[in-house]
Amino acid sequence: MISNNISEFPRRHAAVRSGRFCTLHAAGVGVSAALRDVSAAGAFIETDHALHIDEAVVLSHPLAGAIRAQVVRVGRDGAALRFLAGEDAATFALASLCAGMTSAADHALNA
Repeated sequence: MISNNISEFPRRHAAVRSGRFCTLHAAGVGVSAALRDVSAAGAFIETDHALHIDEAVVLSHPLAGAIRAQVVRVGRDGAALRFLAGEDAATFALASLCAGMTSAADHALNA
């Protein structure tokens, strides 16, 4: 059963909106996903692909690389992922955020 009680999933790390498009590898299939929020602990991705709680996935970012994760919550518009222990999650989160800031700055300069 999917819980709507956000207190069951307390946030211990600050999350920042990214908006960067990624590829999610789940069950041997690569699907598009938009990285909505990212932190050192995990991310929320928007995708139309059906995901399941406890499913192992790999999130690939075009500039930050790839990281293994586990699906911890599923909603109508996407899923919450928890980055696996031992992965360099903080580096992935910072790289994806920096990539988003760089593309936003490039867009503003070219406008």
